[in-house]
This record gives sequence, structure tokens and C-alpha cells, in this order.
Amino acid sequence: MIATCDADGLIKIWDFNKKLIREIKFTEAINVVCFINHKADLIAGHGGKLSRIQADDYLPSVYRVTKMSHRPFKYARE
Repeated sequence: MIATCDADGLIKIWDFNKKLIREIKFTEAINVVCFINHKADLIAGHGGKLSRIQADDYLPSVYRVTKMSHRPFKYARE
């Protein structure tokens, strides 16, 4: 997924097929947005504040991660 934001206060969540999954509207400009974990929780910077948006609150159930679907990366020994 990809998250974008704009000066109109919109956060948009897209899948890799360029399909819009969700729009989240704030009352002020969003300066920055990023995913903060594997569940797709968001952090958004706006008006000198930070807001956390939980994935369970905005993602349709088909996109939610219920458990890690991969093993943690292991570094090869050199």
C-alpha cells in the first residue's frame, strides 16, 4: 500500500494496482503521512501535531494484517 497526503487535508491510501482504498479527511493541511508498522497504522503530521490512525479504523477487512505472513529477515554470515 501507498499513502499520500495533501494541503487540502486528505490522506489517500492506494494499493499497488493504483486502486484507491480509502480517503481520510482532516480539517487542516496534512504535511506528512507514513505507515508506522506492519499492520498499516498511520502517523500524520498536521498543524504542528501528530495523529495516529489505527489500521482497524480505516482499512477494509480484506486489507488488514492479522498476523505476520513472513519470517523475520535473517542476515547471512559473512
